[in-house]
Amino acid sequence: MQDQLKKRLKQAIVNSGLSHRTLESLTGISRTTIFRYANEQVDKIPFEAIEKIANVTNTDLKWLIGLDDEIKENENNLGEQLVTLLSSLTEEEKEKAIEYIKFIQSQKK
Repeated sequence: MQDQLKKRLKQAIVNSGLSHRTLESLTGISRTTIFRYANEQVDKIPFEAIEKIANVTNTDLKWLIGLDDEIKENENNLGEQLVTLLSSLTEEEKEKAIEYIKFIQSQKK
């Protein structure tokens, strides 16, 4: 199950299209640690880190940890749309997009 988790975590990080710097900014997890997760170079991954990465990459947490074998169709489509949109942006534009998303989230509280 741990091997499956590592592979799925790697997939979530890669599919997000986000740089390690951006993931660090959004999750509070260091770029080095994210790099290790993305390259399956860790033995144990804290649940808190898994949860943060799932949220930021719009990945179903149950799927990520192996409790659910399929990602919900609408979540997958939304993730694909975001990846497509983000991949066309420059790093500076991605950072601005992240700041805007953070602003929107702050307005909900």
